[in-house]
Amino acid sequence: MPKMFARGQVIDLKVTGLGSTGEGVGKTDGFTVFAIGALPGETVKVKLNVVKKNYAKGFVIKIVEASPDRVEPACPVYKQCGGCQLQHLAYAKQLEMKRQHVIDALERIGHCENLQVEPTMGEEDPWHYRNKMQVPVAQGAKGKLAIGCFAAATHRVIDVETCLIQNEINNKIAQIVRAWMKKYGITAVEENSHKGMIRHIMGRVGVQTGEVMAVLITNVPKVPRLEELGKMLQAGIKVLLLWYKILILSLPM
Repeated sequence: MPKMFARGQVIDLKVTGLGSTGEGVGKTDGFTVFAIGALPGETVKVKLNVVKKNYAKGFVIKIVEASPDRVEPACPVYKQCGGCQLQHLAYAKQLEMKRQHVIDALERIGHCENLQVEPTMGEEDPWHYRNKMQVPVAQGAKGKLAIGCFAAATHRVIDVETCLIQNEINNKIAQIVRAWMKKYGITAVEENSHKGMIRHIMGRVGVQTGEVMAVLITNVPKVPRLEELGKMLQAGIKVLLLWYKILILSLPM
């Protein structure tokens, strides 16, 4: 019989692999445990927060033996934000792990044998690659404006000034909308009361066409001061690329 585990329990875990969403995976007493923040080859202490019949999930509270592939994440809010999962793993190792995921899927699900899978092609600069952005906007603690990403498995918005994986133009859009909201007192949506105006900011950069689209997803049918926002966006983006176009849409929920 496998050992019984409970929520809140702290266990020792030897990590042997990675799960589909970047969590470490290991077994203890024949029981599979998924550990958020752990890497293959590490020994960690995990606090369990989900316990099922055949597996459990938890988060790392202490690294007993670290992997040589562990690195310091470049993003200052990486541990709080739910947007990225593997910044604590060296980039070269990330590429190896992605290749292995392809092999595992084809062998386990596709029942393929004797596969030849080429190494994953990386980038010289692996940052600022996303050309589409959709970020939540909220009134944070003490009414402070928060624009960024949801914390993992929550609706709590982590405030992010610059996202390292977003195209720099998209970051600029979010920064300009932030400045516009503060300047003209445009409110963000409060989740509990459902009051406020702005719910999400969306941006899209046409890498080939050179066009930019900025979208506000709102809680109300009309938002004041949109003309001023258009002027701020045009002025701010033109500092970077004079030939970019701006389209502004306000969409009610």
